[in-house]
Amino acid sequence: MSVTLRRRSAAKSSRRVALAVFWATLATATASPEAFAGPPDDLFNLVNAAHMAAGCPPYGIASQLGNLALDYAKSMALNNGRTQTAAFHVNTDQLLSQRGYFPSAWGEMDYYSPNGSGSPQAASAFWQSQGTKGLIRNCGITQIGIGVWIVGNKWAASAIVGTPGQAPAPTPPPKVN
Repeated sequence: MSVTLRRRSAAKSSRRVALAVFWATLATATASPEAFAGPPDDLFNLVNAAHMAAGCPPYGIASQLGNLALDYAKSMALNNGRTQTAAFHVNTDQLLSQRGYFPSAWGEMDYYSPNGSGSPQAASAFWQSQGTKGLIRNCGITQIGIGVWIVGNKWAASAIVGTPGQAPAPTPPPKVN
């Protein structure tokens, strides 16, 4: 009889532990600020519509541009609007080539809202009211990648536009005399 009671006690204990872990996980998840990549679809549609309204064909989507844009948006959201490229002495050209994208032309548009008022509409309106509007209206720019990152009430978005070029020719080996 004591063996059976122990088994029941062990089963009750393991259920209690499982419930405690569940509630602790739930409390931790809901108590900490959310950090996630937001869906860039709405922002893409707004920027693409403005690009087409300028008489340009629709943007193509380049994953290399989107991945870098997401890195930039995340960096801005986590660093109060600043990206980390300057700190690492790396420029966007280098980061694109490291990702296998060799543009003949490119541009970058960033948006950051620290007070919870960020939205696709706000980012698109900001980009179209700044010097970056020339990037949106440039029909020579054919591809785009957009990243959105949200942490608590901080909302950051980055769009990198580009026109693919050719990969640089390999460096010839040094001549041996």
